[in-house]
Amino acid sequence: MSDQLNKEYQATPAATLEQQIMNPNFPKNEREWWAADRIAQLEADNTRLRVENIQMQAALGYAICAEDERHIIPSNPFKCGVCDARARANKDAPA
Repeated sequence: MSDQLNKEYQATPAATLEQQIMNPNFPKNEREWWAADRIAQLEADNTRLRVENIQMQAALGYAICAEDERHIIPSNPFKCGVCDARARANKDAPA
């Protein structure tokens, strides 16, 4: 009996837990559904903020890592109100 009480159990790896929570076909309780939604929101926020940071660095003339430039900049062109206003002003200006 004491052997059963002293038996050690291995914890489920974090990657496995995340896969189970993010998988819509895996049974979940209300807390796990909320956690899945929150994880998805945080991942989207993280990606958006990383892209914005790289875009701002590029706009300000900082050196950009080639991998970031190749994968993020072309798919998400930098646009802001100042750039849009300049583009409109240049388009309307006489040649």
